Amino acid sequence: EDFRHTKDLRSLRNLLELPAFCNILDGKKSISQTDALMAIDHLLGKSIADTFDLAWKTSKALNKEAKLDKQNIRSKVHLLLGSVQKQLNKSALELIEVAFAGNDTPSSYSSKRVIEIGRQLVNSLAFKDWKESQNIPSQLWSQALHGERLQEPPNEGLIILNGWLEAPWLCQERMILCGLIEGKIPQTIDGDAFLPDSVRSKLGLGDNSQRYARDAYLLGALIASYPIKKLRLSYSKYDNSGDPNKASRLLLSTNLEKLPSRVQFLSQPNVTNNIILHRQTNWRWKLPKDLPIIKKISPTQFESYLLCPFRFCIEKVLLCKSVPIASHEMDAAAFGKLIHQVLENFGREIIPMGKAMLELDEVSIRKRAQELLIQVVHVKFGKHPAPAVQIQIANALARIHAFARVQAKCFSDGWVILDVERKLQETDKNFLNIGPLRLTGIIDRIEQNIYTDTLRVLDFKTFSSVKKPVQTHLAPISHNWFPPAKIQDCVDHKFNNKTWINLQLPLYRKIVEHWYSNKCLENKIELAYFALPSDPNESGIYNFEELSYELYHSAIQCAEAIAENVVKAVFWPPRPFRSSWEDPVKSLFINGLPENSIEEESIKRLKGVIK
Repeated sequence: EDFRHTKDLRSLRNLLELPAFCNILDGKKSISQTDALMAIDHLLGKSIADTFDLAWKTSKALNKEAKLDKQNIRSKVHLLLGSVQKQLNKSALELIEVAFAGNDTPSSYSSKRVIEIGRQLVNSLAFKDWKESQNIPSQLWSQALHGERLQEPPNEGLIILNGWLEAPWLCQERMILCGLIEGKIPQTIDGDAFLPDSVRSKLGLGDNSQRYARDAYLLGALIASYPIKKLRLSYSKYDNSGDPNKASRLLLSTNLEKLPSRVQFLSQPNVTNNIILHRQTNWRWKLPKDLPIIKKISPTQFESYLLCPFRFCIEKVLLCKSVPIASHEMDAAAFGKLIHQVLENFGREIIPMGKAMLELDEVSIRKRAQELLIQVVHVKFGKHPAPAVQIQIANALARIHAFARVQAKCFSDGWVILDVERKLQETDKNFLNIGPLRLTGIIDRIEQNIYTDTLRVLDFKTFSSVKKPVQTHLAPISHNWFPPAKIQDCVDHKFNNKTWINLQLPLYRKIVEHWYSNKCLENKIELAYFALPSDPNESGIYNFEELSYELYHSAIQCAEAIAENVVKAVFWPPRPFRSSWEDPVKSLFINGLPENSIEEESIKRLKGVIK
């Protein structure tokens, strides 16, 4: 009912996690729960749609812009939206009746009771003149269900959990009172800004002394009612954070002669203090025995491996990804993709101009790039984007204006664009190997200077603040865990205490040398970032000037060693997660260390010890 009212896609995803809901999404073709979840995650992760109605509008444009993958997401999205649309006219009660018709599972008791209460509300005289006879208010239905026991009565012999206040009236043979902690029993309320305990006493309201008297009476009644061996009292010495708890005052209510021994008894060390408790680990994660065979690798994936080979295996080999979080605005990846699309379209337009492009000035570049931005925005988000997206578009426009300024300077310096977004694929006749793997990749731009014949490889970056290539590719030796990534025997000794953490630009150079072998033999190659950060004044070309021949050779050797490890399926050890974002594989390590969370045989296979 909440989804029908708000049309919120996040509410729809919660519904799609329920098999019973997916079972009733039958149109001309039924959609499985797996396909339904893939479709909703595509909408939440790849668009800015937050409602069902907006998803209808953006799905067509979204799928025209995106290249369809092998999973045929477009058909799944349309099938999901169509199936849900057909159910929107039905009330929650009707859907539950369809979903659980003839249900003989253990949950049948609960479903029958839910339907029974719903029908009672629908037939109630209170809703006789209700506009929608079948659509009872969900809030009232929830309140009616709140006090219901929606599970079958317990069998004999089971332990029954009850509240403290009910304890004296329970007819049980034996009883255990847990959680006798000061502040809980007796309950104490301190520091109320409007009704402190002293004021409550004067007003005749319930106060801490009355709560103490009540709980003391209840405990006394229980002690008097049960034989010594039939009643047990306990309290936990530590809370969930590991901080010590105080025993309830009720446990210390005795005469002065017995009080020291009582305190000593309550404060004695636990008998299990010296025993280290471990979670049961029979559920440890197990890798598939046959990992997918990797035949290709891209320059950006080398960075992933150097960050953490285990996460590389999870994300790039097993293709496990976390559920996209619904968003009302573009994330960093979507924003960067928007800028890249505009700059690619601009480059493809002017490449046919040849050297005539050098005559373009900043005004003409800015005007055309701005028009291209609007075109891409209309395809991605429609003519009326959400307010948050409009703010991001204004941010993108400021970067496009900065691009026009820098690009005009590049043209005045004689840089002619040769190619944009050029792809190297493993299926190319003229393929390129890096070790035992085929290298793939997309280079944002390749250009050449008409005065010096120098070739330049540009990678567009939309960092929030400027980062130079040397900062993103090299790190202190303390980051090193992979010996081949360590830089040594370098002529420039200041890099001998560094390690590779990214190989993108050196590998781009290898690709360009592969494509333009003759030109590269005769001319110099430059590698650079075309940076478009938040501050337009910092936009510009930042060369990887530090990349000497020794460093380049070291980077290629490191890449070949990584490729060898990937082919041998060596994806160990896991590395600390170095990012402000939430660790995508955090849930795999709930037992603490990876060694305590993953099956021993799987760890050996990840280390390459066994196949």
